Amino acid sequence: MHFSFSEIRSRAGHGHVHVHPIAVWRRLVIVAVMVAVSGFLFRDFVSAGLVNRGDDLLRAGEAARSVQFYQRAMFFDPAWETPVDRLAFAASISGNAHAFKYGITVATAYLAHNQSEKVLWDRAMCYLHLNMRPQAYADMKRLARLTFPRHDDDARRYADISYNLAMRLGKQSEARQFAYMRVVR
Repeated sequence: MHFSFSEIRSRAGHGHVHVHPIAVWRRLVIVAVMVAVSGFLFRDFVSAGLVNRGDDLLRAGEAARSVQFYQRAMFFDPAWETPVDRLAFAASISGNAHAFKYGITVATAYLAHNQSEKVLWDRAMCYLHLNMRPQAYADMKRLARLTFPRHDDDARRYADISYNLAMRLGKQSEARQFAYMRVVR
């Protein structure tokens, strides 16, 4: 059924339609719901944008501020390796003991559910900066054994660091194993 505009106006009763404006609180609720839904639907893009901003700050020498953006990115996409890696890396180059500990905490939480060579490396570096050699050795040993089948430069680097840490910790028998791993091509 089709109505003309004049028929619609006459059916409204007084010749005009009275529309009530939407209350301000309802508008705010609608906007908040729309923002939340958009954030959920586009969380990957939001997370990537936050990581890019953190990277810009890190390159500008503002490691402390970059960590804030990596934390926000982790909030939007907690399973994504990149913000965790970058946060732990920023912590490892900060020169701050609290940042090292925070990087270790974040990396450990991530590694409890995911496997990541990059995050494991960053955690090992934070351990080394705190002179926690046994923990760094455990991570490096794990990295060396995980990557040994690749026979690439990273695998040799991990084996070399594992060798040096084993020697410093007085574990000569384990060090011999890494001595072999670091020369295999």
